[in-house]
Amino acid sequence: MNRCTFAVLATMLTVLTVASSAMAECAWVTWQFAPSSANDKQAWTAIGAFSRESGGEAACDRFASDRNAREEKNEQGKLLRIRYTCLPDTVDPRGPKGGTR
Repeated sequence: MNRCTFAVLATMLTVLTVASSAMAECAWVTWQFAPSSANDKQAWTAIGAFSRESGGEAACDRFASDRNAREEKNEQGKLLRIRYTCLPDTVDPRGPKGGTR
């Protein structure tokens, strides 16, 4: 085996190793969108996470769908409009974090 072939094979092996470990880290997060008690504003809250090993996106979607089918009420008996959604762990529905670079 010449040096060029060895270099190509080593590079391919490295790329495959990095890509497979990156895919294994993929997780899905269930987010809740509901009115908050302060000023009746609405807010996103992360309430659950699902790894690829636990079913990932499908498990997250089932969890959110089960919750979306329920009606929830606050302490005064007022019906709350709460929405659940699943997003990859790399996406934050609250938007970018504030700060300077």
